[in-house]
Amino acid sequence: MILSDFHKEHIDDDGANDLSNCVPSCKLCNSYKHQYIFDDWYNKNNPNFNQDRLNKIIKWLNEDYKLYL
Repeated sequence: MILSDFHKEHIDDDGANDLSNCVPSCKLCNSYKHQYIFDDWYNKNNPNFNQDRLNKIIKWLNEDYKLYL
């Protein structure tokens, strides 16, 4: 996968359009999530779910994105 294959996915579709509400995602995940509420889409019922990945997303949303402001 090359860097251009990544997209910006909003955690909350009605939320901010900045790093505090966005995580990198592949085009396929971006398309599948669409307007679902993140917790409804990315959970143990999602075949692509990974707890380590979820932990990284939560860490990004709570603190890591601030390193890039």
